[in-house]
Amino acid sequence: MNLIIKTEVGNGILADPKQDEKTLIRNKELIKKINNALSKGNIEFVLAHLADDIQWNIVGMPSIRGKNDFLKTMEIMEIESSLNINVKNVIAEGDYVVIESRDETNSRISFSPAFCDVYRIKNGKIQELTTYVVDTTLNNESINNG
Repeated sequence: MNLIIKTEVGNGILADPKQDEKTLIRNKELIKKINNALSKGNIEFVLAHLADDIQWNIVGMPSIRGKNDFLKTMEIMEIESSLNINVKNVIAEGDYVVIESRDETNSRISFSPAFCDVYRIKNGKIQELTTYVVDTTLNNESINNG
């Protein structure tokens, strides 16, 4: 019996096992720089690397479309000035980069988020971002009050 395994990425596009390593490295570095820029409040750097028609899917919320709505959402959520991001893992495959991180801002007493962000990048611009957010406050309190 022969077993054939295919890796499917995104919208039914098969991943090329000989994917250009330089593109993967470039995409991973871009996402690391974007997270660093967010930590420093450098929103202009982030906006410069977004496609004009960016789609941001924050799981459980309506999709955000376009740079203007992206920026408005960041302002409403006070993301541009309040994060201390600690990146745990960065994984790249094809046009996708996945980053696991935490906000370690000490001033946030009521909310301690951990994130998993899935970026789709094309020609050096983020086309789509899907964000999963988990509040780890109770877990942190259990450990600290243990």
